[in-house]
Amino acid sequence: MHADYKVQGGKLIRIDASFDGGRITSIRITGDFFIHPEQAVESIERFLIGRRIGEGLAEELRSFLGRSGIRLVGMEAEDLTTALSMAQ
Repeated sequence: MHADYKVQGGKLIRIDASFDGGRITSIRITGDFFIHPEQAVESIERFLIGRRIGEGLAEELRSFLGRSGIRLVGMEAEDLTTALSMAQ
């Protein structure tokens, strides 16, 4: 499945994902936002695999980002979960 989501302010999140039984089985996140450190997008993708999209996912993601020291620039955790919902 695929989704393009334009964040308020103009940044684009592009999601390519596969789902099985409502759980994410594979995911690729691209777009014109920034993540620091840059290679952390792979850590976010690994974190999301096996999870269900729905209530609480944005909070879980925000917590993971904080623990990992990952900073999103041009989007928030909610923007990413909105894009995921669109891809499902």
